[in-house]
Amino acid sequence: MSKYTPGPWYVQPSDNPFFGLLIKPIPGQVVAQTDPTWNQADNARLIAAAPELVEALQWALAQIEDDPDPDHRQAFDAARAVLAKATGEA
Repeated sequence: MSKYTPGPWYVQPSDNPFFGLLIKPIPGQVVAQTDPTWNQADNARLIAAAPELVEALQWALAQIEDDPDPDHRQAFDAARAVLAKATGEA
């Protein structure tokens, strides 16, 4: 799997007027920043939750990996594709 800055991340207002919110790992550097014209709070919360979302999806996939139900298999394949896209493996 590709490496990303592990979470948790948190949202902090920027002192720079050209940026809206900063998304930072605890502790550490800025990993993302919002444009002040975005719907800042919603986007920043989603970005900040990304590491935990990846971990939750990996766990969920491990739970259903061997499930033979065709409906579950379709959900598994779709979730695996999203995870690959999010981690740069697609």
